[in-house]
Amino acid sequence: MAGQVSKLNTRSFYLEEFEPRCRVDIVPENLTPEQLTNFVPFQDWKRSLHHALSLQSRHPDHPFNKHPWRLEAIQVQSVVWFTETRLGFVMLQAVVKNDKEGAMPLPGTVFLRGNSVAVLIILELDNEARDKYVLLAVQPRIAAGSLAFTEIPAGMMDGSGKFNSKAIDEIKEECNLVIRKEDLLDMTGEVLAGSAKKATEQTEVPPGTAQEETEKLREAMYPSVGGCDEAIGLMFCQKKMTQAQMDQLQNAVTGLEAEGETIRLKLVKLEHVWREVARDGKALAALALYGQLRKEGKIKEPTEFVELAESSD
Repeated sequence: MAGQVSKLNTRSFYLEEFEPRCRVDIVPENLTPEQLTNFVPFQDWKRSLHHALSLQSRHPDHPFNKHPWRLEAIQVQSVVWFTETRLGFVMLQAVVKNDKEGAMPLPGTVFLRGNSVAVLIILELDNEARDKYVLLAVQPRIAAGSLAFTEIPAGMMDGSGKFNSKAIDEIKEECNLVIRKEDLLDMTGEVLAGSAKKATEQTEVPPGTAQEETEKLREAMYPSVGGCDEAIGLMFCQKKMTQAQMDQLQNAVTGLEAEGETIRLKLVKLEHVWREVARDGKALAALALYGQLRKEGKIKEPTEFVELAESSD
């Protein structure tokens, strides 16, 4: 459901659900209003922002109740199409103002790319020491100016909104591992659900207040909220492996050639991995959540051996 839309012409339209209604102007000639409003990241962003703005007037104790922020206009500045039918990225400028004297508009440059999933994979070697290794992917990341960026496996969501399903696909494509849904722990979901429950138990929140009604954000990690909508679900998987499996995984080349992926796998001991992934924000966040969940007894020791997928070569 794309929301209520009133057309002005082929390049502009109104979003009627906002108060006052918000005008949207589209600059790129290769994007129509229908294509924009059907773009899932735009739908999610618009829905979350609309809810956050609505909280201002619904609750007298909201910090912006007297001078609420309003979305006045959106200008879509550029788009990237992955294929002829699949819209990939949208860059827009949102004008968000209030009526407070001297107040500047909120920074409104937004890069819409949608949600992603990342997986912390720990493999325990079947030896006397039971050494634990983290499986990393080394691959080109042109945005970082790198041809060998070290990170935990990750990938963009396909619109289904299911972190588990996408994580399973990414693990098979990038790591040549066969993982089932029950093998995965949604660490961000686990932590955020636990935080909300603990806050409710420890604090008496008056019903009908702004504190009681929260914003509608994803149960995921937002790595760059200064200009990007991306939310990354941080998953965890732990298995045992034989020495032969370790030898097969170390330095293996994987990835989908059709998607331009060339990935080299790397196994690093758990106690040393933080140094290897110091540039990878999602890896550092995943390690932090893993450490705390392990302290709370939420991380179970592995009992099953990992299953390697058949090579696509």
